Amino acid sequence: MAKPSRSKARYPQPGIKLANNAVRELTVAQAKRLTNKTPSDANAWVQLGVAYIRVNQHAEAIEPFQRAVNLKEGAADIHAWLAAAYQGSGEFLLAKESAQHTLTLDECNVRALMILAMIDQDNHLSASALKWLEKAENYEPENADVLHAKARALFGLNRYEEAEIILEDLTCRYPKNLGYWNELGVVQRELGELEASANSFYQSIKYGDSPTPFSNLITGFHYDPAKKQSDIAAVCREWQQRYGVQNPLPRPVPDDLSPTRKLRIGLFSDGFRQHPVGNMIIAALESTHPEEMEFYFYSTNVSSDAITKRFRKLASHWQVIKYLDDAAFNQQVRDDKIDILFDLAGHNAGTRSKAISMQPAPLIVKWVGGLINTTGVEAIDYLISDHIETPEGEDKHYTEKLIRLPDDYIVYSQPVYMPNIGPLPAISNEFITLGCFNNPTKLNAQLLSEWATLMHQLPNSRLFLKGKPYTSESFCERIYTLMESLEIERERVLLEGPANHCELLNSYNRVDIALDPWPYSGGLSTCEALLMGVPAVTLPGPTFAGRHSASHLINADMAELVVSSWDEYRERVIELASDTDSLSTIRNSLRQVLLQSPMCDGRLFAKHFMLAMRAIWQRYCEDKAPAALTFN
Repeated sequence: MAKPSRSKARYPQPGIKLANNAVRELTVAQAKRLTNKTPSDANAWVQLGVAYIRVNQHAEAIEPFQRAVNLKEGAADIHAWLAAAYQGSGEFLLAKESAQHTLTLDECNVRALMILAMIDQDNHLSASALKWLEKAENYEPENADVLHAKARALFGLNRYEEAEIILEDLTCRYPKNLGYWNELGVVQRELGELEASANSFYQSIKYGDSPTPFSNLITGFHYDPAKKQSDIAAVCREWQQRYGVQNPLPRPVPDDLSPTRKLRIGLFSDGFRQHPVGNMIIAALESTHPEEMEFYFYSTNVSSDAITKRFRKLASHWQVIKYLDDAAFNQQVRDDKIDILFDLAGHNAGTRSKAISMQPAPLIVKWVGGLINTTGVEAIDYLISDHIETPEGEDKHYTEKLIRLPDDYIVYSQPVYMPNIGPLPAISNEFITLGCFNNPTKLNAQLLSEWATLMHQLPNSRLFLKGKPYTSESFCERIYTLMESLEIERERVLLEGPANHCELLNSYNRVDIALDPWPYSGGLSTCEALLMGVPAVTLPGPTFAGRHSASHLINADMAELVVSSWDEYRERVIELASDTDSLSTIRNSLRQVLLQSPMCDGRLFAKHFMLAMRAIWQRYCEDKAPAALTFN
């Protein structure tokens, strides 16, 4: 399918659109003086509300807009501003009600349509968001903010080329807008265009001081087989030099420094849901002793599912911080008197590295969630790992002190809806199906070349790849073309788009052997393959990101599936494929082996976790500096 044609329309410079051109750029102090002077003027209260929004004080903006509404009930745009204030302060139901009320007064109100779209987008309802945005675009076809939001909705619907075209247009027209460059880089990275993606992130970095594009650049480096470990470590450490807060406030000191008292643990993440974070920590936290620790959860995501409910059941405090800026989040953690704060985002979605560099807690620990390497954030004291993820000698690459747990660094929580394991597909197909359901960004030409060599050694074998970008015809064509250049016919390559989680798991019933990608390995996907009886073969990569599968397989007592070279990789796969009777036996037993291993033992992991937390707390109480800790 050809790319949609690029519009030549010129878009207005993005920014806060003014209500009927009547809102001036006043400071809060100036706007307050105006309301004191003319308290019965609705526009004066609007000026004050907008002044608060400009400095990200959305909660403070609510009352001025309410005063304005009371003075001028029928003014649609004032209701839209009130909706914006509610949204920015996390009052999503009130924001939705105000925006919908705005549309009863003025169905063309673009601000209200945008707010409804953003609320839907935040709840992963991209199709609904797109409908609101298409209406807004009808009324203001050249509004850059609408088009930017539309690109994000299209991205959420896996319509990558359409999103890419909009963002390319916006970056051409506003070449100094860091947000457009950053979003374009994200789309390009999803499509495996790593060089173009890095260039877009560098452009974004050039035109602003937001740390997000640099965090995206760091993540992208881990997918690139051309990057050396030293290159990646250097760019991680560069984050601190560029964005770390200089001379932050001293860390808070708890009133009670008893080494054995109950600890208040804070955790922030985008993934308190069906997500690698949710799947890999919930069983551990549920198994901790309530007299040992209590949990404060800070979610950078507003969506909710069955796993979210499990987290909320554990919570002494639950707060959505999506719309809190870094300074406000830093203050929130301090006000909550957190003893140990866990970063469960790293440089990935929901990143709060800037806030972390403000040192908001006595101790700060990195754990699952964007855990692919050192963060380079010097305020983080410890990083939870194991002996496989960080072998001896790796400490020099980390700014954090490593806590090596005795088993895996995570504990896998299997879903309640586990599909039945079907018979080995090779028996009825009469050929071997190799599968990889990892994020397709992890694929690269070097990896596919190795897989093609393997497929030549397994005549008539098939390669089954499944993931979001396979909805893109151009992305699929790149895969087909590359494999054909390696003399693998496209009929032997099955590319399939995403599915809901239960369907995804059931798709493993069409796979005989899972191939782990390189240099960025699988994590949750490897656990799910094993759960469905499919052995996964892995060659560890050079960083933490490349050793997830190795850790999971070794800790599930499947060390023979971890290899040290591409020759050995192919040998192991061919060995499995050459004996379908043995492969069938493995398939029928693998789930039980996994579930009975330390990988799935929440109580055992919680015991190690509590010992580790008590150890670092005791060091803190004794005024000892953080130090690497190893538990056997």
